[in-house]
Amino acid sequence: MAGTARVNPDYSLEYRRKVLPYKNPADIELTVDGLRKAGIVQ
Repeated sequence: MAGTARVNPDYSLEYRRKVLPYKNPADIELTVDGLRKAGIVQ
């Protein structure tokens, strides 16, 4: 995840929710959960 921080230091789970909305809220929660486990911060 260090590469993500280098390219976009402001990347966060909230940013992900805003820029890539999902029709099904459960889908974004699965994605966010995976990103959280990978080390992306809220």
